[in-house]
Amino acid sequence: MHKMHRLILFASLVCLPVLSVWAEDEAFRFFEEEAKVVSASHHEQKLSEAPATAYVITAEDIERYGYRNLAEALQSVPGVFGTDDRYFTSLWFRGFEVPSDYNDRILILLDGHRLNENIDGAASADYNLSIDMKAVDHIEVIKGPASALYGDNAFFGVVNIVTKSAGQAPLIHASAEGGSYGTHREFIGLAPSYSNGVKAYLTGSNRHSDGQDLHYQEFSTINNGIASGCNGEKDRSFYAKLSYQGWTLMGNNGTQSKQIPTASYGTIFNDPGTKTRYNQSFLELKGEHQVLPELQLTSRAYYDRYDYRGDYMYANDAPPPDVIRNMDVAIARSYGEELRARLTPYGQKNALTIGEEYMKMARNLQQNFNEGSPPAIDMNITPYHWATYLQQELQPYRALSLTLGARYDYYQLFGKTINPRLAAVHRLWTDSVLKAMVGSAFRGPTAYEMFYADGISVAPNSSLQPEKIKSYELAWEQQFPGRGMVSVSAYRNEITNLIEETAIADGLVQSQNKSSARGTGLEVYSKWSWSASLSGFAGYLLQNSRKENDSPVINSPRHSGSAGLTAWIEPTKTRVSLKTFFVSERQTLQGTSLPTATLFALTLREQPWKAGPDFYASVHNLFNTSYSVPAGAANVQNAIPQDGRDFTFGFDYKFR
Repeated sequence: MHKMHRLILFASLVCLPVLSVWAEDEAFRFFEEEAKVVSASHHEQKLSEAPATAYVITAEDIERYGYRNLAEALQSVPGVFGTDDRYFTSLWFRGFEVPSDYNDRILILLDGHRLNENIDGAASADYNLSIDMKAVDHIEVIKGPASALYGDNAFFGVVNIVTKSAGQAPLIHASAEGGSYGTHREFIGLAPSYSNGVKAYLTGSNRHSDGQDLHYQEFSTINNGIASGCNGEKDRSFYAKLSYQGWTLMGNNGTQSKQIPTASYGTIFNDPGTKTRYNQSFLELKGEHQVLPELQLTSRAYYDRYDYRGDYMYANDAPPPDVIRNMDVAIARSYGEELRARLTPYGQKNALTIGEEYMKMARNLQQNFNEGSPPAIDMNITPYHWATYLQQELQPYRALSLTLGARYDYYQLFGKTINPRLAAVHRLWTDSVLKAMVGSAFRGPTAYEMFYADGISVAPNSSLQPEKIKSYELAWEQQFPGRGMVSVSAYRNEITNLIEETAIADGLVQSQNKSSARGTGLEVYSKWSWSASLSGFAGYLLQNSRKENDSPVINSPRHSGSAGLTAWIEPTKTRVSLKTFFVSERQTLQGTSLPTATLFALTLREQPWKAGPDFYASVHNLFNTSYSVPAGAANVQNAIPQDGRDFTFGFDYKFR
């Protein structure tokens, strides 16, 4: 498809929502109720009331547009896109994502439970996310610093994945799908309710992909630069949630085995033995009780487990053997608790929230060794962390709401940090609000950055301090009851103490608080329904992120956007959804520019029989666009090519 035609199609998808909110047909109510979020203030609020720029991605959105993983779903939000270096999928948020940063500047929650692990601060956004997208009721995306409530990692924002529940989900949900590159996935969900008040939600999923053969010109002398049979992946997840009289017990387990085809870290190219294995699980008991009419208590206790092993195949110059398997191991065990009180003696609009948290690392092991040899690295650091926070909500008069809060965190590894927030929400007129937000957040140095040392390539730095961000934002939001919404926000971020790998003596690299950066941006978003058979969304970000020396931030496009359009075709009852994502030029670590890319995907969904299954099929990267993302420092490649056109087809069978 000609480039100009793609741009015209993208522009049409963006402009249609803006025009549609003025449509005259009032009979259809696509948005009967305004979406709500919990993550912005630790209690349920409408989007227009939340003291932050917030977005909600619903289960219907996930189904409609065929989102296969968290990264794809988040790309429907302006200023977010995923970059896959074939090792890990990282999320670009409002102009900033260092290649291979493992999403440690974004806090990802599952039903309010932290998924960022305690060694690298990593949180998965790809298929190794420990919950299947078919189990998701909605995803809350809170933009801006949120350490005033959540502490570490809530640097650019918070993503809370909310699962389905009994009474809301089908009693039985069975699904199976196949696709390109020998990919198949199976899912089962159960949602029984019992007469004694017990409710349960149980899910399990399995995914396998052979992966495609990939060409890298940098290794053209080896197998013509083709990594063959080196891109396979296996993923499994299990989730269980039991609820009874204000108590919820939930547990989760996710595993992944993934080959690495890029020969990163100097490994042998085209060797299928280079791969990683992950296992992440948790168990949490949470209680929410209205102790008094004016006092609600929330308590939770949890245990987290994280295991990682990387097998890296290296050539050996000294015989034998010809190949050495290097093993990188990380094992984390932690437990913690949180207690929060919400007091409302002067009404819900003037609530005071007070909370405390404690977390202890029972095990935090990092090892690196060659197979058959003793560890070159063998560290087990077991620090603790505690925090206290408060948030005061005020309503001086009916049209104005204020939120003031602050949190004190103490980390045994690096000391204390205090992060405040202030937000004002002013209702201009019916269904229209103006928001002003200011706040700060931090990203603490990880155990890897502070203590990992092999004496060959990496040096420790126990004096590292947290990265800090100050953010200022002004937003306008307009709801159109029964039609949709439009929002516009402008922000400025000021970042200091950025942690970067720096070359030091004897060929070693060390993590250091090296630089600062700033970013400004303008976001526009619209979600709408034109009629009973036509709906969509569109979002766009214009931003500029620069380092302290005015050099551009790596992988930071000036323009990015996404849009989607869904049509319900009578009389076949076929739903057709077209989505697109656009990203402008961005710079690689080597200083070259990657070209603008516009990607499209098409999803068809149909239910031939009223009581039968839904059948669906998707074509991703519809026009087979050539598209790459910047490579990380561990890669020989300047950029990592992304998938071309591929297909997914399957069915959902839901028993009510």
